Amino acid sequence: MNWEIEKIEEKKGFDKLEKFYREKLTNFYHSRLSSNYLYWKLKQNKKFNGIMLVATKDNKIIGSASLTFKSISFNGKKNYVAEIGDSYVDFNAQRTLIEKKDNLLNNNFENRSIFGSLVSRLLKIAKEKNIEFIYGVPNNTSLQGYTRKLNFKSMNKFDLYSYVLPSLKNFNYILKFYRFLLYKINYSKLSFIIEENISQEEIKSIYNKKKNYYHLDKNEEYFNEKYKFNPEGSFKFFKIYKNINLIALFVLKEDLFHEKIYIVDSLFEMEVKYLKYVLLVVNSKYNLSVNFWEKNTNINFFDRFIYTIFKRQKINIIYFDDINSDQLTFFNEFYLGHSDNF
Repeated sequence: MNWEIEKIEEKKGFDKLEKFYREKLTNFYHSRLSSNYLYWKLKQNKKFNGIMLVATKDNKIIGSASLTFKSISFNGKKNYVAEIGDSYVDFNAQRTLIEKKDNLLNNNFENRSIFGSLVSRLLKIAKEKNIEFIYGVPNNTSLQGYTRKLNFKSMNKFDLYSYVLPSLKNFNYILKFYRFLLYKINYSKLSFIIEENISQEEIKSIYNKKKNYYHLDKNEEYFNEKYKFNPEGSFKFFKIYKNINLIALFVLKEDLFHEKIYIVDSLFEMEVKYLKYVLLVVNSKYNLSVNFWEKNTNINFFDRFIYTIFKRQKINIIYFDDINSDQLTFFNEFYLGHSDNF
């Protein structure tokens, strides 16, 4: 292996990493790769923490990968899982190292791949920490490296896609009126408010049952640390009421610059879902497109036609195959908020 692997702990290390992203990965760079955001995500907030590894050559960063540890519950028992992500490599540096050979072509994937060495080191750390399982949401560029070389498998329990309820400017008033009628006719008994706070009492009133599958431990600290105190400062809590009873919560991310609203998380009893109501109301209130992830089985062709929803791309979900659990107990729901890399 012709490079070193280091763990970043201090803010100055994340500053150096941001410089690498900006210079070498211009097309991939976004606000969640900034040093301020990554340092907050992995080192500063109280609910989550994690590890950032970088590969270096001649004191220059040539790749990165991270693990974010998350608290989960299963039938009342708490444990930890980890999301793997932030896996980026300077492919020019990778090609140069391969061309130098030094017997690299005869070594295993971990020794001849910057990406492989980083992920393999993270897997060892996770094993030492007794992490229950590891999952990730890689882009198409990273997917093959995880599944072909590193013993990750695609999660076939989900058939997850990104969707959008568009706001089409040329037909905006017509669409807005049509969608207003839809939610008034179909959801007349529901009401909502959008706020910046959520209390533990409200959370307990919605979500207080034991479940026979893994789910993120969504308490007040979870929502505050992940959304309210998020340095992006763009999250709101959409609360749904039936009569005077709070029955569901959705977390919205406002991206007013790009004229989009994202549904990133939710909390409700599994027997009833309110996604279509949220889509219609949020689109009407903001007059912006609404983006979300959902299982293909939950948004059929009829729904897409009636509610004017457009299917976009399939979401890759992977898990590390060397685990004690199986797909039956894996998350039974998967929202944008399950991934810190969306």
